Amino acid sequence: MSRRRWIWVGSILFVAFILLFVSKDKPFQKVPKVMKPEDSLLHEVPIAQKGLDWNNDGKQEKLSIVMTEGELRVDRNPGPFEGEFYVGKFAAELSDSNGKVLQRFDLTSTFQQELSFRKGTFELALDDYNDDNYWDFTIGQYASSNGYVYNLYTVRLDGISIVGNEIFTAASDYSIYFLKDSPISFLNRYYDNSRGMIEAAYEWDGDVFKKKGEISVEEKQSEELRKALRLTVTLNDYGFNLLYNDSYYMNFEEIIDEGDKLAIPFIFSEGPDNSTSLRRVIGLLDVESLNSLSSTVITDTTVHNYYNVSSALQVFGLLNDNQIVYSNVTNSDGAQVYRIDTLDLSTSKIETIIMGAPSVSGEQDRFARNWFSPELKRLVFNKYHEGSLEVIDLKERSLKKFHNKYQHPWPFFMTVPSPDGTIFWHEGHTFQLIDLEENVLASVPYPAGMIDYPTWIWSEDSRYSAFYYTFDDNRKHVIDSVEIDNIAPQGIRIFSREGKEVANVKSDPRTDEYVEIAGWLPERNSVLLRYFHLDRKPGRNENFPILNSTYKLYDLGKRTFTGLKTVKEVSELDEPHLIASAIPYMHHFMADLGSKFIWEAPYQSPLQDYPIVSPSDVLYIIRNDEEKAQAEIARFDKANHSWEKRTLPFNLHSPRFVGENWLMGGELVFVDLRKLFTE
Repeated sequence: MSRRRWIWVGSILFVAFILLFVSKDKPFQKVPKVMKPEDSLLHEVPIAQKGLDWNNDGKQEKLSIVMTEGELRVDRNPGPFEGEFYVGKFAAELSDSNGKVLQRFDLTSTFQQELSFRKGTFELALDDYNDDNYWDFTIGQYASSNGYVYNLYTVRLDGISIVGNEIFTAASDYSIYFLKDSPISFLNRYYDNSRGMIEAAYEWDGDVFKKKGEISVEEKQSEELRKALRLTVTLNDYGFNLLYNDSYYMNFEEIIDEGDKLAIPFIFSEGPDNSTSLRRVIGLLDVESLNSLSSTVITDTTVHNYYNVSSALQVFGLLNDNQIVYSNVTNSDGAQVYRIDTLDLSTSKIETIIMGAPSVSGEQDRFARNWFSPELKRLVFNKYHEGSLEVIDLKERSLKKFHNKYQHPWPFFMTVPSPDGTIFWHEGHTFQLIDLEENVLASVPYPAGMIDYPTWIWSEDSRYSAFYYTFDDNRKHVIDSVEIDNIAPQGIRIFSREGKEVANVKSDPRTDEYVEIAGWLPERNSVLLRYFHLDRKPGRNENFPILNSTYKLYDLGKRTFTGLKTVKEVSELDEPHLIASAIPYMHHFMADLGSKFIWEAPYQSPLQDYPIVSPSDVLYIIRNDEEKAQAEIARFDKANHSWEKRTLPFNLHSPRFVGENWLMGGELVFVDLRKLFTE
């Protein structure tokens, strides 16, 4: 090698050594170089201000970021600090409308170095990230070409404090908003040179925000696509189909409708019971304006003991005209915490009503029936084995525990709430009727014979309840014993909502007759009774099929019976009236009470009839022909006392009305009755 080349290589090594030495001594300049003008130190220089109502008194206070001591530095070298910067000590300051300082908090110590802000002002980003109704804000400092480091602060009545620190973010503003993941968590993205863009989740633990996990954005997008609900509308000649990712389970029982609007809960779960990935989504739909289709994720977490956890999760109904209320769960530092949330149907905003409700201590118990009282604005949670019962007051945002235990032996549920949720029967040493203040309204002893399950049934208006019984313990009264004994009742005891017995209807044991409630008629203060016999097949001692049904109307006030004649065709009813079925496996009835006729809708395959009534009291019957895979929809014309009929090229199971003009089937098939019945 030539001498000149040796000199060239040596020069390069010398420069590299000098650079290495300098970089080791001064790793990275986080503030502008000292090129200050001649003026002295500066004090009390405001660089950001924002109005806020700090104590909810209706008056505006002011939150300011102030340089308490520092200087204006000028750096003319190209780079992130080129230009004029305020450098020094800074504080967050809260003052009232008269300028009086109410709180002051040193920001510099939370970054452990002097701070710098480009000369001028910036916008403070205020939000509430832990749902405590106090404002939170972020302050950031330059970290690298990939982003800033932010601290998160809160403004409470007892002072300003830090609730999250050293959050590296792919951003370049001095104050930013984080994307909310839930009422108590947010998402933050930053760039990693080796891994690409990363999304980290931070969650409130009661004191500070802690990182609970992170994932690359590329992986998340792939995972999101797999887990996305993908709610879409497919139009057809009769209306539309609502399609969704078949990895989800649609909870038909928890669908909430308000006029033409629907809120449909969906559930995605995968993984073993001890570590289940759980996502719950509510799809929002206006059947008259399909452009409004949207979905909101309300739960996205991992739970342990999913079987028991899922028993606490429920979408309950409308809290008011525009908010639905539901129970939720979050997994924080390995502990599962329940909460009660609301979802605004107009804005999709989620608000937490109360944290830690229902309460959990020790091993996760399964819950029995949970219910909602719209009238009282209360939720009730009852643990299955342990038996504790908690009432959550949504107006007061409080939780009250009952003194007594209401336990359930497997596989039974021993509590049966009224439809309005204000009172419930509990089956313990006796039957007890209890209100939500734990007052015992009535105590009823067990009958001598057998009782049915579920033990109590309620009228839809919550005015009456009843239980079935037999006169003795003979197994010949059992009509089904696959899992539990279901009996053919010989008697019915009916009670008012105050717990007073108003009727004790008995069948005639001499004719081997049985009786049950087929439906309630609140407008007549009556019940529809079905009398029947059992087909006593030779060689069998139980599990006999039902035959020979007859019907009577029983007036609860007059205590009188009216016999009804069963007709084969609904067209034989001149003035049909729908009676909702109280028998779980039977569809609704049609009756002409003036003529004392009743029609029993076929409910077994291949032909199944679903009588249904619209909000404006128009009668329809949906007849599904499963062999032909089609449905006939008949509409009653009151003026002509006749039925108009139309045919659909598909079945419409478990139909229900959405608004006045739409029918929805259990497969999320929607039929526009205006199209169907247009000539």
